[in-house]
Amino acid sequence: MTARRAAWSLVVVLGLGLIGTCLYSLSSAGSGSESRFSGGPMLQRGDADGKTEIYVVWRTAEESDSVVSYRSSDEHAWVLASDAGPTRYHAVKLTGLSPEKNYEYKAESGGKEIGGGWIYTLDSGGGFRFAVFGDSGSGSDNQYAVAKEIGTRNVDFILHTGDLIYPRGEDKDYLKQFYRPYRALIASSVFYPSIGNHDFSGDGGSPWMKNFVLPGKERYYHFDYSNADFIALDSNNINDESVEWLDQELAKCNKTWKFVYFHHPPFSNAAGRNGPRGGNNAARDRWMPLLAKHRVDVVFCGHDHLYTRFKKREGGPVLIVEGCGGKSLYKTVPSDEVQVTDTENYGFGLVDVQGEILYFRHITADGKELDSFSINKEAK
Repeated sequence: MTARRAAWSLVVVLGLGLIGTCLYSLSSAGSGSESRFSGGPMLQRGDADGKTEIYVVWRTAEESDSVVSYRSSDEHAWVLASDAGPTRYHAVKLTGLSPEKNYEYKAESGGKEIGGGWIYTLDSGGGFRFAVFGDSGSGSDNQYAVAKEIGTRNVDFILHTGDLIYPRGEDKDYLKQFYRPYRALIASSVFYPSIGNHDFSGDGGSPWMKNFVLPGKERYYHFDYSNADFIALDSNNINDESVEWLDQELAKCNKTWKFVYFHHPPFSNAAGRNGPRGGNNAARDRWMPLLAKHRVDVVFCGHDHLYTRFKKREGGPVLIVEGCGGKSLYKTVPSDEVQVTDTENYGFGLVDVQGEILYFRHITADGKELDSFSINKEAK
């Protein structure tokens, strides 16, 4: 384990160990406590490069100022950064950081500390690990169990395949269904969501966009990490603009690995999803040909509350549904398209990338490995 991951592991284990106490004080203290704390802090990429810049984001129930204190692991003096003007949705951009370095930070509003964590700036191309899951927003014990297990896996960042907030993506539900369950995770690991249909149903996704600071067009965006390109898409509205944008962005990708993730799967084996092909017709007919054309390696989706890895089609990407992050699980129907499926366990995907080798595992909330595969580009 690297020093970076060892430090991150300690932060998350301590954070998750204290989370029950934090939740008790928040839920039992009444409305006065809610007025002082509303959610976060979390790390966001926005227009930052991740190597020398990063955003610290949080929200408060009342308008207040935004101040972040930070220092590198080998320095004693704190540096202050702030954002002008009172707001409920706080986003402070930290600049002038050094690549491949650890920074401690703490966020403050109204003279009170909101919380803090660690920032690990990107290196120039080393190995990395990320978690991917979706359909989580319930505030249930199952959601907390998945979060706790992810916290033991020392991830560098997190992808979410949509449906953070049930049933209608309302702003008032973010504290219970997002900020509380993931408080320890998002404080020290950048969170990259894609928007689901339940997130979108909340005023056209307006609350979702208020709570996150994402790259580019926000509802669909492109970022890179080490030797990989990542593209998040909004499958609620698959139109000519999104198709053109996807084609152009994929053409720009020049890294070793290409990952794309969005909510509605192009194929489905969930009961009630229009039979064994199922899935989203527009995603299947309009996006999948582009993903094959540009040789995308892996596609992650959600929407179906289960885990499924579909059989790889000639020339196409590996298609994985990670939709068992905490909401009630679905039944399946038989499908010749399916390689592996599970409808009995909550869990998440765990991806390790080291140079030209990728290793994927699907892990249950109680730590069991249900599926795995690898891709070795060195052997090609």
